[in-house]
Order: sequence, then C-alpha cells, then structure tokens
Amino acid sequence: MLVKRGEILTERKEHEMAALDTDATTDMGPNDARAHSLTSRFAEMARRHGTGPAVIDDRGTLTYEALWARASGIAAWLSAEVPGRDVGVALPHGWELVAVLLGVLMAGKAYVPIDVTAPEERVRLMAEQLPGLPLVAGADALAGLQSVRRIGAAELTGAVQADPAGPISAPGPDDPAYTIFTSGSTGVPKGVRVSHRNVVSFIRNTMPIHPLGPGDATCMFHSVAFDFSVWEIFGALLQGAAVAIPDRRLARSPADFAEFLCRHEVTVLSQTPSAFAQLLKVLTGEHRDRMAVRHVILGGEALRFRSLVPWFDLMGDRARVFNIYGPTEATVWVTCKEITAAMAATETDSVLGRPLVEGTVSIVDEHLDAVPPGVAGEILIGGAQVSLGYAGQPELTAERFVGRTAAGPRAYRTGDLGALRRDGELVYLGRRDDQVQVRGHRVELGEVEAVLSSLPWVCECTVRLEAATRCDARLVAYLVGAGPEREAELREALRPRLPGYMMPSLMVWLPALPLTVNGKVDTWALPPAPPVTEPAAGSGPEDPRSPRGEPTVEDQVAQIWAEVTGVGTVGRDENFFDAGGTSMHVVDVYSRLVDQFDVADLAMIDLFEFTTVRTLAEHVKALLAGRPAGVAV
Repeated sequence: MLVKRGEILTERKEHEMAALDTDATTDMGPNDARAHSLTSRFAEMARRHGTGPAVIDDRGTLTYEALWARASGIAAWLSAEVPGRDVGVALPHGWELVAVLLGVLMAGKAYVPIDVTAPEERVRLMAEQLPGLPLVAGADALAGLQSVRRIGAAELTGAVQADPAGPISAPGPDDPAYTIFTSGSTGVPKGVRVSHRNVVSFIRNTMPIHPLGPGDATCMFHSVAFDFSVWEIFGALLQGAAVAIPDRRLARSPADFAEFLCRHEVTVLSQTPSAFAQLLKVLTGEHRDRMAVRHVILGGEALRFRSLVPWFDLMGDRARVFNIYGPTEATVWVTCKEITAAMAATETDSVLGRPLVEGTVSIVDEHLDAVPPGVAGEILIGGAQVSLGYAGQPELTAERFVGRTAAGPRAYRTGDLGALRRDGELVYLGRRDDQVQVRGHRVELGEVEAVLSSLPWVCECTVRLEAATRCDARLVAYLVGAGPEREAELREALRPRLPGYMMPSLMVWLPALPLTVNGKVDTWALPPAPPVTEPAAGSGPEDPRSPRGEPTVEDQVAQIWAEVTGVGTVGRDENFFDAGGTSMHVVDVYSRLVDQFDVADLAMIDLFEFTTVRTLAEHVKALLAGRPAGVAV
C-alpha cells in the first residue's frame, strides 16, 4: 500500500498501512533473518524501490539505486584499505554522510558518529577508548586532531562504485552497528555499543505506531552524534521512505527550516521540545496549508504538554503528536505517548506512555525487585533493544546492564525514577544521580565538574542545572579559585574540551563551597545564581563614537542579547554562545533585532556568523547604511 507524501492519514488508514504494506511489516517479523541486519534490509529496499527517492536535500534527490551503488563503492574501499571494526565519521549533513554510514555497515564495520563541531580534546578521549580508530572527515573538520588516522571524505566518497548486487560483508545480528558517545560522570565520555539487532528491533517496534512507506519522508534535523538521527535515517531507509536532509546552517533558522519542511513534503518530524518551541514561533497559516507533516515525535528532554497548544490551535488534528522516552543504551526510544489537544490544555506532564511492542519497562526497588503500581522506583528497561554495553568499560557495563530481573533476561538500569500507573502508563519522576537533560542532550554534571577541576584556575567546583526565568534551563558552575578576572581564560580552555551544550552559562565564584556535616556539597546552601537582568536602555558600556551619550547599535545589540539570555552584561568581543547563548535564544534575539532596527535584510543565520556584539553591530550598521538616520551609529 503506497501513501502519497503529504496525504493526511486517518487512524484507520494508518492501521491499514501497518497491516497490509509488506514493505513496512510483513517481512520485518522477529523470525525473519533479514530483520536482524541493517544492510540486508536496506539491500531489500534498494531492490524494491531502486528508482524511488532515498535521500533528498536542496541539491537534489538520490535514488535507492544510486545510494546503494555509492555505499557499495565506499564499502569495497573500506574493506580493502581500513583494518579494524570501527570507523569514525565526522561529515556535514548531506547524502555523502548517509552513503558513508551505509558503506561502513556494508563493510562489516561499525560507525562512530562525531559531530563536526565537537571539541577536539573530547574526540581524542573518545578515540582512546577505540584504539586505532580511523576518522572519515572533511578537510576542515577536526583538523588539529593528530592522534587518529584521517581518511579524506573526497577520497572515500569518490571511490569507484561497486556492482550493487549485495553487501560487501554480511554482519551478524549481534555485531555492533554504531557506537554513540554520551556524557560520562568520570569526566570521560562513554561509548554505547548498539547492534544491528537492536536497531532493527527498534524500527520494527515503532511500525505499529509510526508506519512509513515510499510516500513518506523523515527529516534528518539532528546531529549524527545524537541517536534521534538513527530513527531519522534508518526509520526511513529500512521502510522504503526518503530522508530529507537540511543543511545544518539552514536548520538553525526556524523560518528557513519551516520552509524546508514544506518544500520537501516532510511527513514525519522528530524534534526536541526546545527546538520545536522555536519552530512553533514562526509557523503561520501558510505553512499549515503547505505542510505535509502527519507525525511529530518529541523527545530528548522533558515535554510540557501545554507548550503544544499553539500547534493544535494552528494544525488541528491533521497531524498526530507523540512524546517518547528512552536512553541511548536502549536504542533511541522505548515508550510512546500520543498527546491530544485536550491533554495539552490540561497539561498532564511527565506521562511517558507504554512500552513499544517487544519492550518491557519495569519499576524496581534497590534490589531490582518489581514494585506495585503507583510506587516510585528505578526505571528498568528490557527487550531486544537493550544495547551491547559500553566500549572498553566492562565494569560499568556490568553495573548498568544486569542479568535476569523483573524486566527480562537482560535489562538496563536507567537511573531514572518513575512509577507505573494502574493503566500501565509510565510516569517520569526525575533522576537518582547527577545526570541532567540540556536541550535534548544527556549531561553528566560530574563530567563538567571533572573538566573544570583539571584547570589551573579552579580549586573546587560543583555544577548545577538551574531553570532560567526566561528561555531554557542553564548550567551554573560554582567555583573556588582564581576568581572572575580569569574567567575568559577559563572559558577559552574549556572550548576544546566541552561541546557547547555542556558549557556553563554562568560561573559563580565563591571563597569556599558550603558543605554538609557529611562533607558533601550542600546544594541548598549555594547562593542563587544571578537572575535574568533587564538592563535599562543605554545602560551598557558607552561607545566612544556616541558623544551625545545616546545608545549606539552596539549598546542595543548587547542589551537585546543580555535580556534574552539572562546573562547580564555581555562584553563587546565575547562570543554570544560562550556567554550562555544557545541556538534556542537566536529566534528571540533575531526578532528583537528586526523589530528594533527595522532591518528586513537581516537573516537569522547571520547570528551564527556574527557572534559578538561588535561584529553583529557592524553587520547591522552595514545593512542600515544609506537609510535615514534614526539610530546613533
């Protein structure tokens, strides 16, 4: 059964597609050998849908047949030239990235996804856990990393195309397909090993809820180093659908991203709630009339159901919305809850829904025994999606991946607290350790603290997640050491070691950390972080080019950024993102700039290029040049 991309499916039609479309279900049963290999399944899709679209970007469309041929050539080259099991991949978004990931798998190897913006020191720590790791990267990505063998992207993607008759290698179901690194409490990121069986089981388990077919297109919005991308890529390619890939710069602009969704008729959209909130700000009736999205999948961080009211007000019931939950260790997500307009109006937060078809979710006590419904305990996940464990960390694997329990013969201890309602739905109650969620990313506060403590300006430190009075939550570092006069040097030293989402937004310097009687940091005694400030107009440092004391463009740019991010004073040459800004703030900053300066030519993407007050103000002034004077410049 084929479904045209953009067709709004009723619930009945979706059930019919799940039941009748052999592309989607019949040959993905748990007893089918092909169901346990990503490469075998993709080979079947390439044979069935050879001339159908597989990868779409603004440069054009790559068919299944063409993608298979390119991936086969890459697999042949890797098999001949690259020993070992793991291959790091740090490529920008585009069909080349998807072809390389498939080529790695077809060569019988596992890919290690690395964001092209990742700090080089952190990538070095990752590579140390996978000795001999080669890295496929463009000329500019991670250019300073000397400890790994680099494979030029052009060299690899230009490899001679092999005959697309079948995989170069036939990986077993329990062979690793990829290793994704997440934050580690000891200061070293930990690599989660995920098998072919894990991924195919996950996709098979999603089919009754999110069936895809040749008329569908997912959108690869997320970084390849974030496991949402596994669904965005393989959820499509293993069911005959297409993957639409926006350029990363385009994806940072909600208005441009909304246009991309319409232009390429994306039908299934996955987002973190933070990113979706920014998209909602720019959607209009015109987008509604052109948009083909029928499923919205939200995960990676806590979802406030009430935040979806604008979506339902605009879109009505033409698209279904789902809240999902699951750690990387259990392969992308394991529970799903459909959110209706009525739920959004009543704000029934923290309900994560029921397990997927073949998964088990149990609530257990400290002895890993199941507790009754309504009683709080640790969330334990079982089933075929539970991954292989951590690369090079057998002790941690043994601690978190346990034998026969209430969840089955093998289960993963999530560290999350929850309770099961009597109707079987899971309710999230928080964490039992120092792991937090920051804009969709799992962050171990211990890793941030370990990196800070290793710097010469820091004697002691503790890091906490604090809800900002505006926008999203922020990491606050409480430090004992050199003092705020060395903060710029400290941030410069952190930049190559921590990704942007792990950088503290604020640093509070103390003479000593408060301690409990047991010698632990007394969280309740920590002073509150400086609140979001509302500087008065013109209160920033005066620009010497404004002799009348009127607020300059620099003053106003600094004020807008400070008000939106809540970081107080922003230095004229301080990088916005080092000062606590995030891509989530950019939409609000952009809107304020356009309104204040009436500068229609300003593009949202400019805020990612001109990242200091001084450079952004100069850019705004250049756009204003030749217009009647109305602002002191």
